[in-house]
Order: sequence, then C-alpha cells, then structure tokens
Amino acid sequence: MTRPAIDDDWQKLGQLRPRLRSHTAWQRMPFRGIDWYLLHDRASGRHYHFSQSAYRLLRLLDGETSLEQALAQLAAPAQPDRAMRREALNLLLRLRSADLLWQAEGSDSERLYRQWRQQSGKGRLAQLTRPLAVRLPLFDPDRLLQRTLPLVRPLFHWSALLLWLAVVTLAGVLALQQGEALLLHGESRLLDPANLLLLWFSYPLVKGLHELGHAYAIRHWGGKVHELGIMLLVFVPVPYVEASSATAFPQKWRRVLVGAAGIMVELLLAALGLFVWLSVQPGMVRDLAFDIMLVGGLSALLFNGNPLLKFDGYYVLADLLEIPNLASRAQRYYGYLAQRYLLGLAQAESPLIAPGERGWFLCYGLASFCYRLVIGVSIALYVAGKFFIVGTLLATWVVLSQLLLPLYRLLRYLLAAEVLRGRRSRGWTVAAATLAAAAILLATPLPSNTLAEGVIRLPERAIVRSAGSGVVVELLQPDDSRVAVGTPLLRLRNDPLQSEARVLAARQRELTARLQAARMQDRVASAILQEQLDELSSEIAEKQRQLDALVVVSPASGELELLRPADLEGRFAEKGQLLGAIHQPGAVASASVVVAQADAIRVRHDTRAVAARYPGVAGSEQRVRLLADTPSGSYRLPSALLGTLRDGRIAIDARDPTGVTTLDPVFQYEIELPPSARRPPPGSRIQVRFEHTPETLASRWYRSARQLLLARLGV
Repeated sequence: MTRPAIDDDWQKLGQLRPRLRSHTAWQRMPFRGIDWYLLHDRASGRHYHFSQSAYRLLRLLDGETSLEQALAQLAAPAQPDRAMRREALNLLLRLRSADLLWQAEGSDSERLYRQWRQQSGKGRLAQLTRPLAVRLPLFDPDRLLQRTLPLVRPLFHWSALLLWLAVVTLAGVLALQQGEALLLHGESRLLDPANLLLLWFSYPLVKGLHELGHAYAIRHWGGKVHELGIMLLVFVPVPYVEASSATAFPQKWRRVLVGAAGIMVELLLAALGLFVWLSVQPGMVRDLAFDIMLVGGLSALLFNGNPLLKFDGYYVLADLLEIPNLASRAQRYYGYLAQRYLLGLAQAESPLIAPGERGWFLCYGLASFCYRLVIGVSIALYVAGKFFIVGTLLATWVVLSQLLLPLYRLLRYLLAAEVLRGRRSRGWTVAAATLAAAAILLATPLPSNTLAEGVIRLPERAIVRSAGSGVVVELLQPDDSRVAVGTPLLRLRNDPLQSEARVLAARQRELTARLQAARMQDRVASAILQEQLDELSSEIAEKQRQLDALVVVSPASGELELLRPADLEGRFAEKGQLLGAIHQPGAVASASVVVAQADAIRVRHDTRAVAARYPGVAGSEQRVRLLADTPSGSYRLPSALLGTLRDGRIAIDARDPTGVTTLDPVFQYEIELPPSARRPPPGSRIQVRFEHTPETLASRWYRSARQLLLARLGV
C-alpha cells in the first residue's frame, strides 16, 4: 500500500517557500456577516474565493517563510496536525494549477506537487467527472464590448425587464396551449438528419448570444471581460467569455443579474423562436425556429438555469444565498458528518462558517447528486433509444463518474487516509455495517402491491339517466329518499322542443280545418290532406314522447342517490346523461379497473387479494373479488376519468379529444364490489390495490430496470 506523501515527504513539502505571483491582488468580500477574500489574477482576469484561514496562510507565505513555519504560526501555541497540513497542501495545489504561485528556481517543488496531486486522488482519474471540454481562447473582446455598449444599454432599464417578462410569459402560455403540436413536431423532425445539422449550427448561435448577455452585463456595471474563445464541448464548438470579474462586484444583485443575463437571453430566444414557429409554414425556417426554441428553453430550464448543476443557475443561487463555493462545501459537509459521527474523528473540520449554512448544505448536496444522476441516466437512455452505441457510452460515463468513481475514492480513503491511522478498523467496521444493512434491506421480502384505478358500474336498471335533453328545473324527490319504480324524480325544461310541439299542434289544427272543408268539395284534396295529417300526428306523438321524457322517473325501487344534488337544479342534462342511481340494499356493483402493461403479468399470475376504496371516503376500504380480465391489451379506457386529462394514472394520447386513447396498451379487469350502505354513484373513480407475494427491493428494482430497458431500448 502506498503511504500518502504528507507522511513520506513532509520534510521536503514543509520546506517549500512559495508566494503569490505579483499580478495578484486581494479584495475583502463579506458574506452573511463573515469576511471572505477574493483573489484577483490581473493577468487572466479570473477571481477565486478563499476563506479567512486560507487568506491568513497565503499572507504569511512571502517567498521567504516556509510552509511549515507559516502553519506553526497559525497553529500556535499547538503544533500543526496532519489535517491542517493536508488542507494547506490542497490549497497550494489549487493555486499551482491556476499558475498563481511563484517558487524559487532550483527547488524540487514541481515533483513534490505532482506527487501530492497523484496521491491525493486529484490526477487523471478526477477528469472523468467532467465531460470532454477543451477551451481555445481567441481574443480580448473588452474594447469591442465597450464601443458597442451604448447600443445595448437600454436593455438594462427596468422597462426592458417588464417587456422581457411579458414576452416570456406569453410564450409560456402559448407553449402550454400548443404542447400537442410541439410534441408532434419534435417526434417527427428533431432527429431528422437535415434537422440535426440545423441543430448543430443553432446551438453555438444560442450559446454565443447567451455569452454576450454575460459580457455586456459585466461591462454595463464596470467589469472587464478579457477573454473570448471557443470551447469544444463533446466536439461541438460553443463560444465562451471569461466572466469571473463579476464576482468582484460588491453589490449582490449585480452579481445575480450577471449570472442570470445568459438565462434571460436564452428564454427570450426561445420565446421568439416559438413565435416564428407558430407564424410560418413547415420548412427549414420553421425547423430552425423550433431548434432555437428547444435549445434556449431546455437549456434554461434543465441545465443553465437549474441551480442543481454547476452552471449559471448555480452561481445565481450561491450569490442569492451568500454562500461561496456552495457545491464543494456541501460535499465537504457530508464528508465531515461521516468523519465526525461515523468514524469518530473529533478533529474533523466542519466547512460551516456562517449561520444558516447547515440546512442549505444538507439540502443542496443531496438534491444536486440525485438530479445529476437522474438527468444523466435519462439523457443516456433517450440517446441510446436513437443511437445505441453513443447512448451506451454516455450511460457508462454517467455510472462511472457519479457512482463508481466516488466508491473508488471511498475505498482509497479507507485504505490510505492518514487521518484514519489508529481508527482504520472502525472505518472498515462502519463500511461493513453499512454494506450489511444495505444487503439486509435489499434482501428482505417486503409487501408488494400494484395500485390501479377503475370506474364504478351498476346494473343498468339501477342507473338514473336523462331520457331527454333539457335544463333541470325541479327536483321532485329529495336526495336519499326512498322511491318506487316509476316515481317522478326530476323535471327538465326544453324550450325549443316545447316551441316545436306548439308549432306542430297549430299545424294540426290548420290541417284539420282544411280537411273538413275539402271533404265537401274535393275528395282528392281531402285524401292528400288526410295523409299529411296522419304524418303530422306521428310527429306530434313523437314530440309528446320527448316531452314526457323530460320527467325523469325511477328505474327501480330503492334509495335515491343523485349525482351532485346541490348544483343539479339549473344544470343542462344531455340525453342519456348520468344523473344518479337507485341504491338497493344488498345489491352488488362492479368496477372496471385498468392496469398498465408493465403490471399486467403480476396482476394476472400473482394476485393474492384485491382491496378497493372510494377516494375521499374514510374507512371505505374493503376486500373485493376479481371477476374477469381481458386476455389482450387495448388502447382504450372504459372512462376518460382514468386518463391523465382527468387526473387519472394512465397516460393518454393528446391527439384524442375524448381522452380515452392511451399511449401504451392497458389491460382491463372487472371486480365485484360487495353490498355497501353507501357508495359513490356509478361512473365515479375507485382506487384498487392488488396484493402480491412479498418481494425484495433488489428483485423489484431489477424488474423495474428491466422493464425500462425493454421499453426504451428493446433489450
């Protein structure tokens, strides 16, 4: 086992006499009432945050004072420990990487720095945590920005902000309204070879304007931008500007607006792209507008504007919270908790500096890790569904960088960390206990259920439906009352129907009078009139039947259960519309339950029991009996109530206005509901639980992953 350089070479490392280069300068920056220090590299224009302890150490390193002497002064009257030495070496390594340290010629500093970098895990393996990105500086744009600044200065007025809000809000509303059309366009055109070429060109265009937003915001408030270049991000040329001078702005809101400027530009471009897409006919211009909208919108919402990834949104959040180095310090805080409370290292140093940071570290560290993992796997699966090899490589990189590399570092820490000397057995005990607990959790059978939804069905003879169309004008029987077969329940009014009946009655009287006159004079005419009168009488009889149907009668004997009786009066009822039900004590109802394809096999072959409950009705859960199931899948729901358009569980095809066509096959099951003193009316939603054989978490996760791969990749 290789021992750390901090033990083997400290006598040499401690004698290093570095100092900051002459082109650096310090600036004090208070955050949450605590002083931080900003180191300005005037040669590159970059800025770096340092805590008070790091600042004090660097001020002592003047090229004549050795590292060991500086640490001894800071630790006095005690002696510097290994943790203090390790932190100091990591600090010097960071400055060395940024070319901010000067070291006297003839020293062996380069070899020592390189050896410490390799043994502290900051070598080539650490590069796996970042995508392939190469920066190519081009020129200093500061003078050009200064000359063109008057052209864009009006954009930094509050009225421009209001206009931006109006445009982006309108675009957001239109995007929601046109969601179906946008989805169809993306499915049909996004991965077309010609469109991929447009996308390859539009991405740098959007990103270039994004970077100009940062640059002009910095110049507007007096900052400098001394570097503009091209970054090859996975071989795609993306413009960038060196915007770190904004970190020196003492006003928090200026730093926030500089960070948000690029996001605002992207959202504006996405809004304009949507407007063009809605205005032009299909073709290259429409495809380009869609690509700009996609790049600007998705980038702003999922990546650049998302604070869980270390892009613009992250720096905006860090400035709003006044927590410098939020991401790295959140990771260090989790490491501190593990060292202090799991490994029992009382000397572990907490990264907490100011009040209120603990909660943000806990929330941000966990949320950012989960989001990076989820978004990386999601993108990899999507790409693999279109380009299998590329997606597989991307998924491998995500797993390697987000899971395997941290595990490797943990193993290296347990094997070689000098802070565990004398406590290494406890570290292995904690690791073994954690693995054992995880294994027990994964291998313990737990209750396994499939949750589904259905709609209640009653025998047709027990359902109260409107036999005609009209407005409910009177409730003839109160809700919950007992009624007999044929009892009038409601009265509807249909003014057009009644007007038609009156017109027909008047026409009948007219034809009757004409018939009586014709019988005395013209037998042929009277025969024709008699035929017309007979036809009219049939029409009148039909109208009368429709008028009689405006009185809804009970189809059975029992207790009346009206559907929403409080607002029934005055509501228009279509012919055949469900108005309520007749509840008969001891009567048995059924429900049609829909199960997704992924759960259908378990429901069919491994169902031990079935339970159902009525949403919003406390204590309504009861055991039910499974009656039948459909042997094949279908793309139609028994009721739109079960689809996502009506807050159901099943994803429906947005192209179907009825809301009953599903995106994926579903299987339908019939269950028998036992007699109940009170149940919701037919057509209401019911929640069903299919209980299966207990299953381990490992088996459950494996099945879910397998189903995901089958659905996405067909493997």
